[in-house]
Amino acid sequence: MKKISLFTISALFSIIAVFAVSCEKNELNISEENNSLVIPKNTVSHITDTQVNQIDNQNRKIISFAIAKSLQNPEFRTFIKEEAMKQFDGDYDILYQNLKDKSIIKGKTLEDFIFDAYVAEKGTNATKDDFENIIKSIPDFQISVPINCEKWDAIKEIPLATYIPFNFDEQTTKFVTAYDFKGNTYYLSTGVEPDVPVVVIGSCERNDKALNTNQTSFYNPKNSEKYQYNKPVILNCIHFIDLSLYETWIQGKPEIRGELYREGSEHSLGNFYAKPNRSDVDQKSKVYNLALIPKWYSSYGDHLYIKFWEEDVETTIEVGLTISTSIPIGQTHPIPITPSVPVKLKWTVGEDDAMGEYTINVLDNQIFRSNGSFKFIISQ
Repeated sequence: MKKISLFTISALFSIIAVFAVSCEKNELNISEENNSLVIPKNTVSHITDTQVNQIDNQNRKIISFAIAKSLQNPEFRTFIKEEAMKQFDGDYDILYQNLKDKSIIKGKTLEDFIFDAYVAEKGTNATKDDFENIIKSIPDFQISVPINCEKWDAIKEIPLATYIPFNFDEQTTKFVTAYDFKGNTYYLSTGVEPDVPVVVIGSCERNDKALNTNQTSFYNPKNSEKYQYNKPVILNCIHFIDLSLYETWIQGKPEIRGELYREGSEHSLGNFYAKPNRSDVDQKSKVYNLALIPKWYSSYGDHLYIKFWEEDVETTIEVGLTISTSIPIGQTHPIPITPSVPVKLKWTVGEDDAMGEYTINVLDNQIFRSNGSFKFIISQ
């Protein structure tokens, strides 16, 4: 991930002075009977300020707080689970823009639920315009249940809600802030997966990626006549020793890419893309048996290179603000004037996580490679 100056962003949010989230008693008056709050095992009770991500995106914080309050309603929870289970982008995500006007109960929409919780917290100062501007400030705003979605008993279990800070970094962000429907604050470790569902807000990485079944050919050793004159390069399996080094649970499923190419060439001979369930690749091997190329031609030389990375889509953050100041004019009787200067700040965050570049030789029948945290097997 690209790093942003802590001073720069801290100063930015001091200037913007966005809404602060309080932790007062819930005001939506939904019965708690037959509903139980579920607290993840990766909750940390005491941490120092230096361990918490230093730059909280206040708008994401406000919305996650409102969603936490909304989660006390069983119809809202059921809606979130059912939509997340559809995995429209290959993960347990809900794109807010697509579903905000969908009715959940008695004509009350997804947007209505979150806005009402926002109003309950902000009181008479809350406006619809402010709420919509907060939503717009989160690029491709999505709601996710990245872990334990399938086993979530949405009728009875009330999960925590958290958010992914815009400067989130798998290597340095060790904790995220979460809230329950009563407004209590929790800190969740990003290095330990929770044992219960957690609702996460953030930005949608993509919704248009095709999986390998549409990109490469499956190699079946039984179809020997198809390959009798060829020597295909087969990606047998991949294995993460610690997946959280590349994609933490809060980010959902990893998006893994690989490219096979010749030395000195930028042209890819074959490629690999997969978005597996975390439980299928973390500390275990996921078998693919995918033909990266159907034949190793002699013109390729006696060795090829393959590189892997976990893909993170870059997100552009843009903030507009007006800076005003009073300037005295005149010597005897200063006349204060207040000029306003419009300023637009823009930066990009998000960077792929390299998983290594490896050499394979035409003489090798099976190749095992590892960088210490990721490993794979290729055969010919």
